Amino acid sequence: MMNSLISRYSVEGNSDGVPNGNFYLDLPGASAVANEVVGTHFGFTGEKRTKYVQDRLPAIWANIDVNKDGKIPANKGPVLLRMLVGDSELANGLQLQVGEENMVQSSSDMRMDKKFRPNPV
Repeated sequence: MMNSLISRYSVEGNSDGVPNGNFYLDLPGASAVANEVVGTHFGFTGEKRTKYVQDRLPAIWANIDVNKDGKIPANKGPVLLRMLVGDSELANGLQLQVGEENMVQSSSDMRMDKKFRPNPV
């Protein structure tokens, strides 16, 4: 993740016009990575993804950019993204729940002791 944050979304700081090896996320970079993460984690596209990011990113950005520098160290990027997606859990039929009614046998796992409850989507 850090490689992607630095190589694709961060800007390198400079000292006296010379790159100094310190990388920062500015708001446009944070917005771009936020759109990517919301798209991959939630499957949101188009207006839904844009609205999700626009509704949440400014408050998260203000929480991390406390000095109002307009940039944050790149190593704070994962913190920002974690705050953006929250404690949501992506459940693509991977939850194992046993001992409940309405369980079904998984077609991919024919062992008799493994049953899954279908997602209520």
